[in-house]
Amino acid sequence: MTKTSRRIFFLLSVLLLGSDLCFVVINYLSSQKALSATVDQMAQGYHFRLDQSLNATKSKMLLLATFLSQDPRIQKLFLEGKRAVLEEEGTRGIIEANKVRMELLAILSKGRRVLEKEFGFRQIQFHLGPGSLSFLRVHAPDRFGDRMDDVRFTVVDVNKYHRSVYGFEIGRVYSGIRGVVPVFARDDTTGKELFVGALEAGTAFDSTLHAVKGGPSMGLAVFLNIDILKTKMWPDELKRLINSSSTIGNFVVESSTSDLAQEIFRLHLAQNPSLHPSTLHVFFGGVDYSSTTFPLRDYQGEKDPSLPPVGQILLWRDISDELSAFKRTQLINIIYALGGFVVIEISLFAGIRASSKRLKAIISQKSQEQVLMAAELEKAKACESIKGIVASMAHLINNKTTAIVLGLQMLKGSLPPGSKEHDWADKAMRATKETAQLGKTLLATLGELQVDTKSFSLHKLVQKMVAAHRDLLTDGVKLTIHRPHAQVKVFADEELVGTALSSLLKNSIEAMSSTGEITISFDTITADPSSFPMPYAREGKRGRFVVVTIEDTGEGMEETTLERATEPFFSTKFQGRGLGLPLAAGIIRANKGAIYVKSVKGQGTSIAVLLPASDV
Repeated sequence: MTKTSRRIFFLLSVLLLGSDLCFVVINYLSSQKALSATVDQMAQGYHFRLDQSLNATKSKMLLLATFLSQDPRIQKLFLEGKRAVLEEEGTRGIIEANKVRMELLAILSKGRRVLEKEFGFRQIQFHLGPGSLSFLRVHAPDRFGDRMDDVRFTVVDVNKYHRSVYGFEIGRVYSGIRGVVPVFARDDTTGKELFVGALEAGTAFDSTLHAVKGGPSMGLAVFLNIDILKTKMWPDELKRLINSSSTIGNFVVESSTSDLAQEIFRLHLAQNPSLHPSTLHVFFGGVDYSSTTFPLRDYQGEKDPSLPPVGQILLWRDISDELSAFKRTQLINIIYALGGFVVIEISLFAGIRASSKRLKAIISQKSQEQVLMAAELEKAKACESIKGIVASMAHLINNKTTAIVLGLQMLKGSLPPGSKEHDWADKAMRATKETAQLGKTLLATLGELQVDTKSFSLHKLVQKMVAAHRDLLTDGVKLTIHRPHAQVKVFADEELVGTALSSLLKNSIEAMSSTGEITISFDTITADPSSFPMPYAREGKRGRFVVVTIEDTGEGMEETTLERATEPFFSTKFQGRGLGLPLAAGIIRANKGAIYVKSVKGQGTSIAVLLPASDV
């Protein structure tokens, strides 16, 4: 090699090394930015879901307070209690007012467990105006007669404007999500409708946080500012709260879904003392987490954003998998860069012209990899955002329909059976329940469904399902049900399993041409859940499973189509929605079962559904 060739070789080597280093650095910065954007967007998605769940809880508390305020017994007693307080010349009242409190407690105690189950409330209070004079705390009946004009602004507004409000508020004993409504009662002497006071229903953050929690890899917590608590809570109640939960800086835990909340918040606070809304990376217990804080505003703060927040909402998520994937990608890029450098160096030594061609090929290859990697990140980010929005919509549908069904049940019970109004209320209630089923369908497809399991006959369910679909069969298609040799009872959600099997049967019917046969058979096997294919439940003990198999002699599926058959929205039909098999798979997965699909193009398809057997 000549001196000039050596210079050219050395110069090209330096340039090549510099370009490789630049590629690695640029790729690292680009991937890091994409990862940060994905983590931050997921945090914003969960924040949106939390807002939706919080609004649903507020509406539920308002509905409970409204329900109680419409009880004529409560209206009458509250009016008597107000008059007793005024006649006994004192904010606390003496004899008659205490009698009224005891009668109210007796009424509310009878149905308290039912109301707690339906609404999840923590406290019910009665307040007199003007301002906020405590008449009765159901959770602390011996504490009454205190004024809270500078604390309970929801109550002050209801007593002043006589209209319902809701929001988060710190009280003397508890902090909670509250719904407050005005109470009116008819004066027996004059027959006029009189305003009595305010009735409040409240609950803690626990149920709201757990409704948003997306699994064991994430958590949420609510922290309250101790300085603000000192101005609102009774000193002994504040002391009890602080003693039951350690403080972090000037904050104390109000509610959380995990014991990790305090340490995660401590690390977040160390990096961001001003608590400016942001997503940070914290490391604790050998695990990488993303932590995000959002300001918590109470009822007054929502009305006047210039007021300081009363606390912070913390959201954290295990991002170990994302970071591991990020590190693997960077390692691969470095290996590619080093490998390319060595190969090109060897090629340069053999001939500058050959090495130039090799350099162009590697640069082109790495550019394509960068484009593909960026496309995959964008796809994952979009899918996660859509999933968060759809899950929020599904939870919102379920929350709203629960309140509507309760109201329709009350309306139906007040109407004479057989009347048109009674029938209309019944039809509206059935339609609302069908809407609630839509929410469950969405959650099943997303794998976030909660099931209501019980023991039922799978054979009888299939018979009902087939009877409902016989009108879809053409004359040349034969459908046969093989009666099981033994009892085939399963332990699952009957309504959802019916939806899943109906979807599978409809797919089989649509796959048939003018002639063919569909066969439904039953069997009982012993299986180990650990052998189930992903993503089905792989936990639990070895046990008996009932198998229902739907076979058809339809057109079948190619191998490439079969691999994507359980993907949501994937369909080979012109007008298909691509939700039949994915919906069934989501429902069966939620019921701790599994689905096995076999298909041969031109010969037909066989789908076996496994569900836990019931011994009852």
